[in-house]
Amino acid sequence: MNRPLLIIICDFLLISLLSLAKFEPASTNGNQTLSNSLSPQRTNDMVAVLKTALASEQQVRETLSSQLDSAQESLENSEQALVAKDSKIALIEKDLEEVEGRAQQLQNERVLLQQQYTDTQKSVSFLQDQFLEASSEAKRLQNDLNRSEQSAVAAKTKLQMIESELNLRRSEVLAMQAKMESLEAERQDAEQQKFQLALELKQSQTTEIIVREQFDAAKDEIREARQDVAYSREQVSIAQSETSLVREEASSALLGKERADERAGQLAEGIAELVQRNEAMAEQLQAPRSMTPSAIYARFLDQRLLTRFQASRSGTFGNTITQEKNSYSIVVSNGSELVALYHTDQTPIQLWSGSSEWEQMAGRVEREQKAYSCPKICFIDADPRVLSMPVGARQAQVLGLRPFELAEDPLAHDQVILVDPSLDGDAYGAFDIRLSANYSNYLEVSLPALERLSQSLVPSPGHLVFNPVGELVGIMVNDSHCLVIDGITESGDIPFGYQTARSMTDDTFSRQAERLAALPRVLR
Repeated sequence: MNRPLLIIICDFLLISLLSLAKFEPASTNGNQTLSNSLSPQRTNDMVAVLKTALASEQQVRETLSSQLDSAQESLENSEQALVAKDSKIALIEKDLEEVEGRAQQLQNERVLLQQQYTDTQKSVSFLQDQFLEASSEAKRLQNDLNRSEQSAVAAKTKLQMIESELNLRRSEVLAMQAKMESLEAERQDAEQQKFQLALELKQSQTTEIIVREQFDAAKDEIREARQDVAYSREQVSIAQSETSLVREEASSALLGKERADERAGQLAEGIAELVQRNEAMAEQLQAPRSMTPSAIYARFLDQRLLTRFQASRSGTFGNTITQEKNSYSIVVSNGSELVALYHTDQTPIQLWSGSSEWEQMAGRVEREQKAYSCPKICFIDADPRVLSMPVGARQAQVLGLRPFELAEDPLAHDQVILVDPSLDGDAYGAFDIRLSANYSNYLEVSLPALERLSQSLVPSPGHLVFNPVGELVGIMVNDSHCLVIDGITESGDIPFGYQTARSMTDDTFSRQAERLAALPRVLR
């Protein structure tokens, strides 16, 4: 233990003892003893020791006080240094967070650029394949055209030969008709001769009866007459056979002409009947036929395409916020253009107040291991919640898409078929519809509240609406109303890529949000 500290403790103990001691007068014997035991010299020595201890204590206290002041000053300096170090550390941590956020943003941008580069490479490969396919298709079409031209030349030559042969047959028929007329004249002459010979024969027979008595005398004349008659009969028979042959030839010629005319008439009738059948078949094919809801849903599953949407923006603390949505849709024919339809709920785009403004957006369409990147997405004029994405005819052909037709008369049927594009399985159902009383371009899908609890499919935004013949009537914009799509007119677009931020900050996005806010409450 430290010696000064021990001395101080002992001094405190002595002072405590002195303060607690009571000095009372004792008996005579006691006084005598005390006076003998305590001499003045010893008392003075004790007081001197106590004064020395007190002085040492004061000196120690002063030393400790000075040390305490220096320690306090050193502590204050240390605290100030620590505060400065803490502020410097906070600044360094803030700079580090900003650097990390920037690094994360750069990493995300690098990932997006890498993905866009990959998509571009795939698009270039896809376009090269399309170019090669188009080149081979052009060569094949050129070969087909050459063969068609050769076939047309051969058919034209054959037609000319048939026409020349037909003209020859017509001339032969005319010649046969002339020959038949001449044979008919010869036949009439032969008939006249036969009549004359028959008359002469009858006269001869009459003369033979009258002059029978003169038979012997006129026997030679009668024999000669008979020979003449026989010869005449022979001539008549020959003339009759020739006439029969001429008649047969004429009949054959007439029969050939009649058969040719009959064949030509039959061919004409067959061609007319074939044309009528083709027209009837075309009318039957063009006439819409009713389909079952399961058949309509099966066609939707066969023709749907997957669109992957990706959006990103910078967060409050320098981080990057991303959102991805995968949506199924169909392609419809809008006159000469093809478009895919979406509801805003199927995309990262949000129109209500306070929605996030994305700095970058991208869209990628996929179907059966084939894909391509989309350039933009458009708002339609009828309702800002319905979006359209252009699809090229060549892209639709490569993807194997058969576009759905828009319904010409949405109220031609009392029921519609709703299809949920976001679900697999039996995600369809038949519902009654009626025209909205105050809004002509909207249909109201009626479903009582009790049936909503028992229905497996309840009308929701984004559901596709078909009529019973498989034509697209529209798309559900909320839980009860369907927007009738009779034509698609754009009212602004959002480009994909780095130009998205500029589109989000201009008046296009705010105008669409104002249009949505201006709609009646029942339609929102």
